[in-house]
Amino acid sequence: MKKILCFIIFILLVGIVCAEDTDSSCLDSVPAIYHNGLWWAWASPCSGRCSSAAPEGVSGLLSWRWVAGDDEWALRPSKSLFNMGDHHVGGYCAANFFDPLYDHCDGAGTEVYQLDGFNNELWFVHDACAGRDNDGEVPEFTTIGAGLILVGIGAYVMRKRKAD
Repeated sequence: MKKILCFIIFILLVGIVCAEDTDSSCLDSVPAIYHNGLWWAWASPCSGRCSSAAPEGVSGLLSWRWVAGDDEWALRPSKSLFNMGDHHVGGYCAANFFDPLYDHCDGAGTEVYQLDGFNNELWFVHDACAGRDNDGEVPEFTTIGAGLILVGIGAYVMRKRKAD
């Protein structure tokens, strides 16, 4: 009985660990790339010289933030993943959400994570959505997690029937 209980607890824990959150429902519809456990937004074609984008955005988005520093900045995805195209529009450009003046991103610019008084490409970051919604609700299991739990319960029931 102890072995079966330990097995079920193990399956539950594996299900929780396997339930990595790539849910984008908490991003306020901002186009973003999920990479290294964070959501990344290409927020503006300007880093302070021509405009001043801010993480709360032009419409009061509260869930985005400044990149914490060089260590977090090193986790960023490649610029090519944002798929800007030849005319700096489309892809995952989020300037229309964050920048009060511009609605495009410049693919040839240097990307930065803070206002520096130049015309560089400014990026913002968002923590993974799991457990961070404002309602304080616990996120649901993914299909993998739920499947592992059902396998554990099924194994317990089968073992119990054999023992009887």
